[in-house]
Amino acid sequence: MSSRALRAVKTSLGGEDRGGGGGGGRRVSGAVPSSTTVKRPREEVGQSPDPVQGSTPALPKSFRVLEETYEKVCFIFGIHSNNDRRTLRDLQEAFHQLCGRKVRLDELRQLRSAYPGCLAFGYRGLSSKPLSLDLTVQIPKEGGRPCSEKHKRVLRKRLLRLAQRGGGLPLSDLPERPSNRSLEESEKYVKKVIQSYSPKRNRVGAPGQPSSSTIKSFFQTNKLVSSGALDMVERTHNKMRKLFDESELEERRRRRNVAQLPALFDRLRGLFRSHNRRAMPLKDVLPHLMSMRRDKSIQLAEIEEQLKLIVDEAPEWCTVQTDTRNNKILSTNLNANPNVVRRKLSLLSQDLESPKP
Repeated sequence: MSSRALRAVKTSLGGEDRGGGGGGGRRVSGAVPSSTTVKRPREEVGQSPDPVQGSTPALPKSFRVLEETYEKVCFIFGIHSNNDRRTLRDLQEAFHQLCGRKVRLDELRQLRSAYPGCLAFGYRGLSSKPLSLDLTVQIPKEGGRPCSEKHKRVLRKRLLRLAQRGGGLPLSDLPERPSNRSLEESEKYVKKVIQSYSPKRNRVGAPGQPSSSTIKSFFQTNKLVSSGALDMVERTHNKMRKLFDESELEERRRRRNVAQLPALFDRLRGLFRSHNRRAMPLKDVLPHLMSMRRDKSIQLAEIEEQLKLIVDEAPEWCTVQTDTRNNKILSTNLNANPNVVRRKLSLLSQDLESPKP
């Protein structure tokens, strides 16, 4: 075979190798290899999803503490389901064992102020005991079944609403505490409290600031007497405060002395008649009048003031003169009508006791 024929055979054999095999070795243009992975754009790798719009806002710290406190209170009532009513002291002790601190009464009152249905207060009827032993705390039920989870949800909604408005939480009022005290014991107790809260005098003798609001808040907090007695306590305290005023005290002293003038006139007239005298030294008259007084609470200074009033108001019957030794002598006038003098002194006391127009 010539060289030209040999080259033609090789050329024909090479073309069959490239096109043979049914296209088994043929590579399809544009095909993606099976081992090749589709890569994500660089900005999509590790990107977190968008946050949910309108998420629930967080509570302030004080409200969050109240919410946690209520959850722990519900937990305490949940593990002791047979005891659905606990005293304040029992609840505080259980709370202390759970959290290391005692729940305060003000916290419970704030919770009830935010959502009145989350807690219920009551009393055991032990008015003579401290408030922590008498006050009871209870989580209300629905149909006899516990519903603390519902109370938690409602409480959170109320707290969120209050947080949006701004401001703090007031203290809810405690129910009126029943009292088993008798009327006499209550009056003694009220008098004792009023004296303990009486305004203090300063150095110059002026009365202190009024403390009626302090007394009223004391009774409202402890609920020792009924609410109707609070106004009586305040009125009584205001009347007692007037005694600290110098002008009022002087006026009361004068009224008391004038009211005693007719009786003092009778004793003084009897003293002169028993000694058959018209005049006596003033230093001898006063001890006799002190021994003849019926009210032992009257002091010597008051008798001196009353005797001075008789001399000032009835100069036609008695006068005070001074002898050569500067001794004061009380002398009486026998020509004066004692009945007229006594009537005059009685009318004077009646005029002071009558109300002013």
